[in-house]
Amino acid sequence: MPPFAVDGAVDEEKLHELLAVATELDELDYKATLDLSKGADRKHRVEFVKDVAALSSLPHGGYLVVGVNGKGQPAHDQPAIEPAHFDTATLTDIVTSEVDGRVTIRAAVHRIDDRDVALVYVGSTQDGYPVVCKKTGEYSLPSGKQCVVYRRGDTFTRGGTQSRRIEHRDWPAVLLNLRARARAEAATETQEVIARLAEQFRREPGEQPVVIDVAMSPEDFEAAVVDALERKQTAAVRRAVDSARVLVASAWTDVDRARDVQRGLDRLCSVAGVALGNDDLQLFEVVIKALYRVYKGALMMAHETYPSQAHPKEAALLWREIAARLLTILGAAVRAERWAFVRPLVLKSIGTTYSYATWLRHAVTEASRANLLVSQTGEPARGALVRFAREAVQGIPALCNDVDAVPFDFDEPPASHDELLDSICQGDFLWCVIVHAATTAADSTDGRQHFYPSCSGLYAHRTAPIAEVLATDEVARRDGVGQPDPIVARAIRTVDEAARVAEQSWDWTIRTDVVKRFLAANPGPST
Repeated sequence: MPPFAVDGAVDEEKLHELLAVATELDELDYKATLDLSKGADRKHRVEFVKDVAALSSLPHGGYLVVGVNGKGQPAHDQPAIEPAHFDTATLTDIVTSEVDGRVTIRAAVHRIDDRDVALVYVGSTQDGYPVVCKKTGEYSLPSGKQCVVYRRGDTFTRGGTQSRRIEHRDWPAVLLNLRARARAEAATETQEVIARLAEQFRREPGEQPVVIDVAMSPEDFEAAVVDALERKQTAAVRRAVDSARVLVASAWTDVDRARDVQRGLDRLCSVAGVALGNDDLQLFEVVIKALYRVYKGALMMAHETYPSQAHPKEAALLWREIAARLLTILGAAVRAERWAFVRPLVLKSIGTTYSYATWLRHAVTEASRANLLVSQTGEPARGALVRFAREAVQGIPALCNDVDAVPFDFDEPPASHDELLDSICQGDFLWCVIVHAATTAADSTDGRQHFYPSCSGLYAHRTAPIAEVLATDEVARRDGVGQPDPIVARAIRTVDEAARVAEQSWDWTIRTDVVKRFLAANPGPST
């Protein structure tokens, strides 16, 4: 992925972002100058058409920046561009006269260092097929000979920062969007068939086997799970858990199957949500074990902490996605006060020689190392894992239908009152307390290496309620943390201090008056 979002923006802020890259990439092409007037050297036009055709075959499209050198600096030594030539309609006419296909172009001209610079966005083809040249594109050399840039039937893509003809090895990437569309259409059709079949089984008299399939819509899948449990068909639910686990395990190494990974993880979390709602700890642990098995499957070796050597980035992404969904489950457990469910989820270690006490800490570490705790634009995101969790929970009805959800955008400030986000923050703080209490119960070590409070990236008022629950609810402390009050108090202090350090703000604290009284009643060293 490029270090910028190919989002179609052509404003001045986007131009500065692309110039700061200071090097050409597959998705970014710098041009010192282009003369697209009808009387100019035809070389400029045919080369421009070729570059647009190549960028449009990329999964997300790309950008042309005209008027700068190969380092993204204004090309003052080259002829200036004519801004009127870089109108969106004009550029579209030039391209569509030469190629067959649906191309999206947006363009704008900005003034940079006393020079006009054109920013041209080229979107991926709208139908998923590469555009095809419908005539020969050529120009005259000084010698009088003709130089052919493309011929009728040619298709282009980007490779090594160059626009070149599509080769056999390029087709999987070129057809990525088409394949994704086909899978989505097939999934929709499958969901409709399964939904009708499931409804038929429900309506027919007699004991019918419940149909549970990961291809179902989230709502139909959860309804089928509930139906199966009510009919005591637990084997069908366990088979669905296995199917979802196998789907994720078989898909996570393939970037083209990201939606399959998401669907499999979401269906597992749906079963966990149903188990929470039914107070079914046994089924809940079946789901957590399935997630844990998938998680460990991305390790280089089962007893180590390193990611798969062949797929390190994909492993880190899988771990981030699992951890985010674990936070959604913890958030639901907090809202439902299912305290006995949290430790079986949290206390899953990774590694033996050098180990992490919890997979949640391992996931945060590996995602950070892989630069995956960022926004869509590649910028560091405060409370990233919590934000990813809030984004994910919207696709898991069983983990969010108990509250009135408000709109959420990862890159925008969250609503002041967002019960889903608040409970996820509280679940995040809770797992940190649990791990600290479990790892330092026998000694007085600091133990901060065992946790990281992502909730510190959002206002403390979202997190504070869980600290008050721990301070006032003996059952929450006993079943949720499972340690004596002095150790729980020490963990609350340590996590609170770690959150302030992480956020570099001593204003961040969950020590309300209620919490302060509990801490005062259980004194201990500030770690």
